[in-house]
Amino acid sequence: MVYKTDRYASLIQKLNKARLNRDRIFKNASTLESTTPNLTKKQKEKQALKKKAASDDVSTASANIAGAKGKYNFLGMAIQFLQFRYLSSTHSSTVVAVLPFEPISLFRRVTQRGLTGLEGHPKAVSWFCVYMLCNFAIKGIFVKALAVARGEDSETGGVGSMLSSPQMRKTMKKLGYTDEDLEFMNNLGKGVGM
Repeated sequence: MVYKTDRYASLIQKLNKARLNRDRIFKNASTLESTTPNLTKKQKEKQALKKKAASDDVSTASANIAGAKGKYNFLGMAIQFLQFRYLSSTHSSTVVAVLPFEPISLFRRVTQRGLTGLEGHPKAVSWFCVYMLCNFAIKGIFVKALAVARGEDSETGGVGSMLSSPQMRKTMKKLGYTDEDLEFMNNLGKGVGM
């Protein structure tokens, strides 16, 4: 859904332009450094500022794309929450399946969640276990249908894109976070990604 909007296409164009500009600036800087070995301090600072500005433009464009997907992420979360609430109210204390084996105690906590008074029936399965299995099985299809999957259109994807944008970094620094904290959160966001 989000991939078909004009706004998204515009954001992708801005990201591609920012990437091309960044690549051009980095190439020009490396060419200048290789052809002119004795750059002055002022020239080096100027090149570093150009590189940083170009990288910030790419980060900002990437964060804007991640933000465009936000309402679809929220929609998916709302649907799952409503589905969970409905199932918990209609199927509480109901055995929906029986396992052919007796699970270990760790898994029994999941398979019997919401069941009361079934201590003598270790093979009983509650709605929650079936819900979890189905959720894991269809999550990929659901995410693609709502177009919230992490694509190649963002530098880091999801939360990492938003955390690495220059505006967010400035805001976080005003709130008292250090560069190490921001780098940790950015790396965490890259690992999580949407």
